[in-house]
Amino acid sequence: MFLLVLVFLASCSPYGQNAVFLYKVKSYPAYHLIWSPTGKYLAFTSRSTTSNASSIYILDVQAKKAEVFMTTDYGLFDAEAWTPDETELVFFANSSNEFSDGIWIVTIKNGSTPRLYLDQEVAFGWSPTNQIAIGQGDQMGNRSILFQDLKTKREKTVFLDLGGSIGPFSWTTDGTKLVFSLDSGEFRRSNIFVIDLETQEIQQITNDGTNDSPSLSPYGKMFAYEKGDFSGSTPTYPLHIMNSDGTCDTEIPGLTDIGSPAWSPDGKWIAFVGKGNRIFLFDVFATYGEDFLTKGLFCN
Repeated sequence: MFLLVLVFLASCSPYGQNAVFLYKVKSYPAYHLIWSPTGKYLAFTSRSTTSNASSIYILDVQAKKAEVFMTTDYGLFDAEAWTPDETELVFFANSSNEFSDGIWIVTIKNGSTPRLYLDQEVAFGWSPTNQIAIGQGDQMGNRSILFQDLKTKREKTVFLDLGGSIGPFSWTTDGTKLVFSLDSGEFRRSNIFVIDLETQEIQQITNDGTNDSPSLSPYGKMFAYEKGDFSGSTPTYPLHIMNSDGTCDTEIPGLTDIGSPAWSPDGKWIAFVGKGNRIFLFDVFATYGEDFLTKGLFCN
């Protein structure tokens, strides 16, 4: 596992000493942070809210430097997943002059030509153990998740429900659990589900409100997510952590107006997009201790 050796000034962060500033995204709003398997990189999407322009960045976490990996003025490029060996990035292209709609894979180092993997508009996940998850929908409002064998391309449906959009996906480091959110299709209502791949059990964790972008801790004991709070005059989206069995839902004090939380492979950090289109790292160990990953949250 890549060891993050980061030195930051607490004064750089508006979120307190345990959430440290990492990188300022100077272009369009950033979202969908995805850690590489070793924790060396963060990939993310930056998309215009007024035009069809979008870009995918790759951020070197230790160096605190990011490069535009792919960009277009005429459609959507959206980062979806890393391959387990960290050599390739999976992205979704839509309405782009450069690529047909679908899931593409590209090598990150040598500037190779992307190759088409699926010519469908789907959510996509790639587990550390080479399991492929595909989230898709039909015109009847059904939303499903298929697991695909990487070699044979054979597919098995593991989830089916009515709803709007599905995903993104987040896995444990051993590939035994998958978490995702499902937009119910109703106003401000999305819920989080956990699939245990060993038992094939599916558990709906939340039942009301806006619950988005779940990200599992490395061993699957907990997940982080953003929860919409519409009680005030201005909506806020605080960072929450919850045990994976649905207990002990906990709002992290001071971490409001965050987006796209992503738990690092070593468990120490939860990256998120915060105020000013800046990326921060919440220090889990400094807040809860290093045994937090195995013990989980305790509540009355």
